[in-house]
Amino acid sequence: MEPVVKPWAKAIPKEKKLLEICGLIESYGMTPKSFLDDFLKHKAAKFVVRRRLWGTGTGWKGTQALLRSIKALVCSQDDGPQHWEQFILAQAIMIVRTEEPRRGTYPVGSYVNSSQLTTDFFTNEERMARDQALITQMPFLFTLLHAKLRGDAKTLDDDDPEDDQGVCAAASDDLESNLVSDVANDEEGTDPITGQPCQPKERLNLTETDVNDYEGSFLGKSPDCAVRQALRVRTIARTICAMIAFGVNRRCNGFQLSNSLVFIASGVTERVNTYLNYIGLLSSRRTAHVALKSLGKEAEDMLVDRYDLSKSDVLPPNICYDNLDFQQKVHMKAMGHSSVMSHGTWGYIHSIPPSICKSLNPAELTIEALNKALHAASKEEIGLAPFAPSMESETHFEQMLKSQITRVMLNYVAVASKHLCQTL
Repeated sequence: MEPVVKPWAKAIPKEKKLLEICGLIESYGMTPKSFLDDFLKHKAAKFVVRRRLWGTGTGWKGTQALLRSIKALVCSQDDGPQHWEQFILAQAIMIVRTEEPRRGTYPVGSYVNSSQLTTDFFTNEERMARDQALITQMPFLFTLLHAKLRGDAKTLDDDDPEDDQGVCAAASDDLESNLVSDVANDEEGTDPITGQPCQPKERLNLTETDVNDYEGSFLGKSPDCAVRQALRVRTIARTICAMIAFGVNRRCNGFQLSNSLVFIASGVTERVNTYLNYIGLLSSRRTAHVALKSLGKEAEDMLVDRYDLSKSDVLPPNICYDNLDFQQKVHMKAMGHSSVMSHGTWGYIHSIPPSICKSLNPAELTIEALNKALHAASKEEIGLAPFAPSMESETHFEQMLKSQITRVMLNYVAVASKHLCQTL
């Protein structure tokens, strides 16, 4: 039952009320601090009812005001700020120790088994899901880092502030609404493997609606400095959370394993890889090799499946490969530790698009037809005209180059005028 406030009580000055209440508390051998502490800890039903709303949305505003008053009182003393910071630090430590990515094997948990890795792990949807899960499961640490990195939200993210100012001025609403769309390219095609329509390729994001815009698997740079700064702050905070999670538990390795494969493909030396593994950015080189072996096995199975005679079309896929020589350079040579030249083979398979296969005559794709065509070709005279460019082909090639350059300039570099937009 709520206490009834007497009408005449409102006319009593607050100072007199406080003095009388403090006197009553002291008459029972208590202090205001001990009274408040006992009031908050006592488990009797009458006290529980009186403090039931302190931690709810209804009563949190008043509780927050009380905490701010305590902070103001403590920080007004000489050693108060130090004591308050130590208290807040201890509370923050308790919170971050309880935050960790979900345990278990991917995709349910955060542990990625390198010996069972597949190409599905590297899709854009899976990467975005892992990033969002990390932010959701470590919200306190991420928000704290994000707030610290964001600061006053006025600093620019690039090394050249003059360039940023020019770009910011150029990124107007007209550019966002007229020149660039968040949908993709007008060019649509079909997958040469499945024959299904390809998903449109997203352009670089020039609005603030989606700061997680990527080009391929790398960050796409927006002309809007605010978007670049928001994306950079979010990426750094998320990366630090991933490093801390990996440092606490090495089984939280999704981010590190993905980086390891990218870095090993980029030619990062083992010394650099060891250091980046030490600070929590990469998995070990051994783990990366196990992951590559798993991906290679998947590629091998896919290749065998593609060349299955029961599934092959009229024309089987073509194998294209190239030999590569690359050097692992050692900066400080020593006995048994010098630069090494390695030889490798890079290859892929190319399938005939289904749209072309439908227009082919199977009778003309037999060995007999091939021998007949070769025999007929051996008797033909070969001139230079079929190999020399014509005026039409030269004009088409020139227009194609201009079109590609213009598309790149409009999408990534320059800002088109209204007259040019109307012309295009």
